[in-house]
Amino acid sequence: MMKRYVWAAILLLLCPVAKAQSDSAAVATDTTDVYKNVGLGELTVMAQRQMVKTKDDCVSYDVASDPEAQTNPLIEMLKKVPFVTVDADGTIKVKGSSDFKIFKNGRPDQSFTNNAKELFKGLPASMVKRIEVITEPGAKYDAEGLVGILNIVMDRQSQMKGLTGTVSSNGSFGDSGNPYNGNLFLTAQTGKLTIAPYFGMAFQKWHQTETTDYVYTDTNNRYHDERRTYNPGRNMWYGMDASLELDSCNLLTLAASGFAYRVKDDAIKNTRLTDAAGKPIYSMQMDSRDVLARYFDIDLQLSYQHNFSRKGELLAIDYLFSTTRSHSDGSLDLSECLNYGEYDSQSFDNHTTFSEHTLQIDYERPLGKHHSLDVGGKYVMRFNNSDNLRREYLNSELLRSPATKFDHKTDVGAAYAEYKYRLGGFTLATGLRYETSRMKGSWPDGSQDDFSKRFNDIVPSIRTTWRINDQNSLKLAYTMRLSRPGISYLNPYHNETPISVSYGNPHLGTSKANNFTLGYNLMTTKLTIGLNASFSLCDDAIAGVKWVEDNRFMSSYDNSGKVNYFQVVPYIQWQITPTTKLVSNSTVTWVDKANTSLGLAMHRWNFDSYNQLTQELPAKLALTLSAYFDYGTPTTLYSYDCAWQNFSVSLRRSFLKEDRLTTFVRCSYRNDIKTHYVKGDYSGSQRVDGPNWNLQFGVSYRFGSLKASVKKTAKQVSNDDLMGRK
Repeated sequence: MMKRYVWAAILLLLCPVAKAQSDSAAVATDTTDVYKNVGLGELTVMAQRQMVKTKDDCVSYDVASDPEAQTNPLIEMLKKVPFVTVDADGTIKVKGSSDFKIFKNGRPDQSFTNNAKELFKGLPASMVKRIEVITEPGAKYDAEGLVGILNIVMDRQSQMKGLTGTVSSNGSFGDSGNPYNGNLFLTAQTGKLTIAPYFGMAFQKWHQTETTDYVYTDTNNRYHDERRTYNPGRNMWYGMDASLELDSCNLLTLAASGFAYRVKDDAIKNTRLTDAAGKPIYSMQMDSRDVLARYFDIDLQLSYQHNFSRKGELLAIDYLFSTTRSHSDGSLDLSECLNYGEYDSQSFDNHTTFSEHTLQIDYERPLGKHHSLDVGGKYVMRFNNSDNLRREYLNSELLRSPATKFDHKTDVGAAYAEYKYRLGGFTLATGLRYETSRMKGSWPDGSQDDFSKRFNDIVPSIRTTWRINDQNSLKLAYTMRLSRPGISYLNPYHNETPISVSYGNPHLGTSKANNFTLGYNLMTTKLTIGLNASFSLCDDAIAGVKWVEDNRFMSSYDNSGKVNYFQVVPYIQWQITPTTKLVSNSTVTWVDKANTSLGLAMHRWNFDSYNQLTQELPAKLALTLSAYFDYGTPTTLYSYDCAWQNFSVSLRRSFLKEDRLTTFVRCSYRNDIKTHYVKGDYSGSQRVDGPNWNLQFGVSYRFGSLKASVKKTAKQVSNDDLMGRK
């Protein structure tokens, strides 16, 4: 603060002197004229907002303070978040893994988790306040999988009173799969009631070509196919957040969100299998006609929070209802067949439903100056149902019509306690969670025997954080994670084509992983550095199993997966000059995967890195250059991706008072992605061609004003233990 006053005094002295010298060099002879109309101009004090912040259990990125959030979709902002990477087709990874859950405002969200790739490409970042990465969830979270939680905190704030809203639209040319979309977000307040609805729609026109070449390990038979797909359709997302402040101690909130799509799947696939000498074994053309996929989900949550007179003491009660419905039907015609006469056409009609009811209670209380205790419990009821029908025809005559109905129910009860100790810059949090669950599967048609399983698990966690000073901090943590299979992993229905069969395993059990983390953060006004090292052990992971049987590709799941990895995640944000900013987000991983029942193992290094340079230009223009590199991601126990890159350049400009109108244009390119299969019953490669380049443009307009935000309860429901709901 003292430095500001010193500089202001120097400017007061120098400005009139400079003016006097300038005037005297011209014609000045009267000192009175020299100093006439001289005054101190507007003094602007510039300061850089800290975009990345750390807490005891998470790292967050301040999306609302990033100017690019005014026009970018959420998928672009995720690329700047520590520990998060996004590849060219929109696949999101946390610490190099897709094994995580997505929350909205601190609670699990079906729409976000199941459809992040599609939804976040259209969802404007302007409606998001911050993005949190919870890499070491404590005992109050029944955290999924191996890497943690991505929490999207929505923004419902502005600076003035009245009604506020944002309308935006994006469009694209070239090979993009999303030619245009539109969004509308509103916030309104009446007394103590605040309501914030939103709606968006995107149209897709996706097309690509996949080429596959395999060699069977035992016979040296060679398999080749080429698949050309075209997927027109539309996606919709919708929701509403509302809060009612009953009084200073009691808050009631209601939240709803959903996602839906309707997509056609037109595809032509040419397939052939030859022996080692090149002699044809079989060949065919498969034409998918009138295949239509429909899907929708919705989450509803009602929350009540009571704040006691003691500061920091609160009680929260939440009820959450989630449901998902999916339906796909269509036909498959075979032509130009050689040595394949089992059937020449197939029709299918598949239905899947999921519903979940959750009741959760949380209580938090400080115990003196340095201690606090969180306790709580919840009960979850999950219902999964599938109804699959397939008809096979030969010369228009029905051969067979296998059908499968499968019901699956899971009940989960949980209780937790977490203790925290804070002294100066040191924080210790340790907790214990007990979970009991019962799974039951049944076939209403009696085609198979019913089954049931019960699990009892104790899940410990401990983490320490030492804030050495305002700029430096250290973190050490241990967590255990549980993963339970969803219906897509459990459903035993055999999804068959002439060349492949896939089905779930109804006898899958819970998977456990032990994670150890050491982290360091340096935060200054111009430079932020994060370095996170972690090690994970899991001996019963739910893993995909692939093999060849009667020249057909088979796939299912089991609990025999072993996944160990060591990982270093560096993050850099550097304000090089007041107008130039660099962001670098990378992951270096050593992966050790194995399947004990199959005797297979995969050991491989992986490196991926996202780098972005932003330069502010005159006339309110901003230029952004970005590059993403991925070198050899081990996708499964059997395969890994080859190196590929993605580059983009964008230009942004704001207009009107308070920069209410913002426009942008972006051009991007990525090379084709190739996957190598090196383990198991076959080896070879799969190549995906297109879309490669994209020219995108967009406009966003903010109207009205309102100094209000939808309030949120401090505690939220977190059902994040489930794998494979879709």
